[in-house]
Amino acid sequence: MQFKPITAIIVLFLVVASLSVSGCTFTTSPTTSPATPTPTVAATVAATATVKATAPPKATATPAPDYSSTLNSNPGWLGQGFMITTPFAKTTVNGRVAYVGSLTKTGYTGNVQVFPMSSYSDAVSYREQPINNYKAQGYTTFNTTANSWQGSVGTTVVDISALSSSIIGQPITMVMSINTA
Repeated sequence: MQFKPITAIIVLFLVVASLSVSGCTFTTSPTTSPATPTPTVAATVAATATVKATAPPKATATPAPDYSSTLNSNPGWLGQGFMITTPFAKTTVNGRVAYVGSLTKTGYTGNVQVFPMSSYSDAVSYREQPINNYKAQGYTTFNTTANSWQGSVGTTVVDISALSSSIIGQPITMVMSINTA
């Protein structure tokens, strides 16, 4: 059995303390008369163990709900004449949970990415990342509002929106890309 250094120190203190309390320490005083040892009680040493955590406890991750079926039955899309071409599926895009699918209306198909957010300000903040990515690809802005940015390159149009409420019951950032050719 191998002791750790702190354990060895604690055991040593306890041995010294128990020997001291049991009267194994004697002192003598120099006198001219015959020396008679006088037992004395030594001070008790209190050992205190310090335990340090080696790693912080990890929180158990709560699995994020899967909104695929909610998005696939969205009455807002279906009631406005959209057809779901590719069903929405949960995936990861740029390191974030996203739902990816496609919608078709009047012969045009739009690829859609839905990013659930914890707040509207997070949705607005995250919206800047895909906007910057599209601008870096040569897309030019042709319309912008407080909630939405629209850009185009050639025959492809993209709309990136931050929505405060959505069919999934929380804010989202939505990216929809349509080729108009």
